[in-house]
Amino acid sequence: MYSVLIADDEKNIREGLVKYICWEDFGFYVKASFSDGFECIEYIKSNKVDLIVTDIKMKKVSGIEVSKYVNSMSGIKPKIILLSGYKDFELARSAIKYGVYTYLTKPTEEEEMHQALAEIKEILDHEARDDELFCILQSQILSDILSRSISSKSEIIGRMKSCNLEYRPDVSKFIFFHIDILNYHEILEKKWEYGRERFLIAINNFLKHKTIRYYLSYSLDSKIDVLGIYDHVDALFEKEMSDVVSELDHALGIRISYKMAKEFANLDEFLNEFTKSEDNDLCKSIAEKLFLCYNEGNLDAIHETLFNCHNPDSHYNDNKRILENVYDEFLEKLSKDSIVIQKLSDFKISDVKNNQNLLDLNRKLCNILADSSREFATSSADKIIELSKAYIKSNYNKDITLVEVASQVFLSPIYFCKLFKQKTGENYTDYLIKVRIEKAKELLRDPQNKVSNICSDIGYKTLRYFYSLFKNYTGMTPTQYRENIGIKK
Repeated sequence: MYSVLIADDEKNIREGLVKYICWEDFGFYVKASFSDGFECIEYIKSNKVDLIVTDIKMKKVSGIEVSKYVNSMSGIKPKIILLSGYKDFELARSAIKYGVYTYLTKPTEEEEMHQALAEIKEILDHEARDDELFCILQSQILSDILSRSISSKSEIIGRMKSCNLEYRPDVSKFIFFHIDILNYHEILEKKWEYGRERFLIAINNFLKHKTIRYYLSYSLDSKIDVLGIYDHVDALFEKEMSDVVSELDHALGIRISYKMAKEFANLDEFLNEFTKSEDNDLCKSIAEKLFLCYNEGNLDAIHETLFNCHNPDSHYNDNKRILENVYDEFLEKLSKDSIVIQKLSDFKISDVKNNQNLLDLNRKLCNILADSSREFATSSADKIIELSKAYIKSNYNKDITLVEVASQVFLSPIYFCKLFKQKTGENYTDYLIKVRIEKAKELLRDPQNKVSNICSDIGYKTLRYFYSLFKNYTGMTPTQYRENIGIKK
């Protein structure tokens, strides 16, 4: 549900907008309402809203000034609907330069408002998907750094840019710390119906638009690793985190504590902290990445991962030990009938005598894995989709996540999403909703089944959220659906 803020100095219009517009039917709810633009601006300085519906003329601060302030905000901005009298029509048109989505004349026709809400929801849904994807990518790169899967500065900076993780060389400073969610299980089991991934995204949203830019990655269930990046010496970490603690508790009932780990003057210092490891840890992380690249058919990444095992400045015995350990870890992850197992039957590392021999062997291994990966990708994509669909159909009634389903077929969440969309023509989330709603339709045919029980039986924790999804999917509420198919209580 997207949040709405209403501002109008005419009480009857303001209250009418709150009461008589069917906000929930279009995926919105009214979060706050004010009689002037000044209160509106003060509110959005410390509270996130998705849509502002404001009168164009108010006593102190006008809707135009509210629009101008919103336009100056950084990041994703609230959408704005301006309400104007006929005499204000030209003034409303001029507000478009401040990013106002549309303007409606008063008295506002219900159909016009509904049309605007439907269009804005579509835009917000698209932005939310992009924002969530960047959040997942940012979480993944932080996880890769902390697990020592990548240590190349150029690769890290490249991936930072590709996922909108803001970093300024020679300027940005780093803070690394941990968040502990004190009531994690209580929230996930009783209050939060959107899944574990969106839980991380929700916390991430409360850390946006601060002086310090925060990026999150799950460590354990209730623990989150956080990287803060800032460019100004006056960044107030303790003040910002104190505000976040209060905001999360007030808005979502999430209680957190945080523990400062360390500050770093630059990216090099930060990376050095997480590249000091024993060979065993390094080899496990490289093998894990190699296994994912192999399953995904990412040939460039296979090549890069293997050649990162080879340091030309190290003694060949050190390079040989690294490659042997990576090779052994990788083989343990493969099934016994894997295509590549057969091709690696005569692959020997033990006979290597120098770095050049090792480099040649590395190239051979890279070619074998690349060829096998092509065969694997061609032969197994349909099987992967079949297995993932079967898993979803068997577990739709549980709080299954994208990460969980992807792990069942040994793929990264990002690649699994792309493959699922490519092979089925629909998103993973949409498919899960379809499976659940189709099951709900089946259960609704039995008049003895209560709607509240059906809601929990198909994996949803709140009735309102189930109603919203069901209506979006079928165009009817569960009660209307029963009536439509002739089922009586």
